[in-house]
Amino acid sequence: MTITIRQIQYFIAVSKHGSFSRASEALYVSQPALSQQILMLEEALSVKLIDRSSRHVKLTDSGEVYLKYVTEAMKILSEGERSIVDLPSLNTGVVKVAAVPPLIYPVSNIIRKFNEQYPGIFFSLIEKYQDKIFVLLHDEKIDIGFGFNNISMPFIHNFNVDKLVVGGQKICFFASKEWIGHEMSREWVAIAEQYPIVLLNRDFALRRLIDSFFILNDKKITPIIETNSISAILTIVKSGKFASYLPEKIVHMDNSFYSEVTLPLPRCEVVMFRNRSAYKSKASQQFAETAIEICSMDNF
Repeated sequence: MTITIRQIQYFIAVSKHGSFSRASEALYVSQPALSQQILMLEEALSVKLIDRSSRHVKLTDSGEVYLKYVTEAMKILSEGERSIVDLPSLNTGVVKVAAVPPLIYPVSNIIRKFNEQYPGIFFSLIEKYQDKIFVLLHDEKIDIGFGFNNISMPFIHNFNVDKLVVGGQKICFFASKEWIGHEMSREWVAIAEQYPIVLLNRDFALRRLIDSFFILNDKKITPIIETNSISAILTIVKSGKFASYLPEKIVHMDNSFYSEVTLPLPRCEVVMFRNRSAYKSKASQQFAETAIEICSMDNF
């Protein structure tokens, strides 16, 4: 009996959803039709793949082994389809990109410049914490990720991810013009630690980089407010008597702030991450090359 792609897809769906009913809903097929295809697959293999004796679907030992190989086979088939579509030109294509929140704006600018050359390429850009970007790359949910090169990445090797430094951003100390009433002086900044500080929380690679800088310089920074939103920091600093630390390009987008960039604050190395073994479409390869070129000229 011939094994079909549909049977394999149905088997993978049942193992993924842990239920025939949920798998049939996800596949938009009736449950009897789904069950029949799985039975035909088992007959073709002369082995039981699914244990139906319990309330919940459970794969047999043979099912677990088979799932590993068919999942990899379906992935290779998908890559083959993508490579054929990509071959003719860069007139069409999709590139999936993720960036840490502080880099969403500069990455969107890179995409805009790339689009001027290749208007047929569609982009999916999502905002994620750096740790999540590694997972998405490992699972091949995205093509390229952008984040910061910092001391918290020893586990990057667990995710089969390569990194390439493509630029950098200077971190600046800033506060609202309305609050301090004059341009910042080094004397004002020297006592800035006495003022209320709002920072990103420690889920952000940028925050961990800032913390490590102060620790290495035997200083301590204790924020009154921690948040998971850059826009919240900008709003809080603009409307109240707070100061903060962010990359200067974000701060300089709004003329409501005075900032100090001559302090010996760390320079954030901007890094492009890619899965070293995943299929790389023609569009994603060209975007990576363009990003490197733009970053080298614009200093990101």
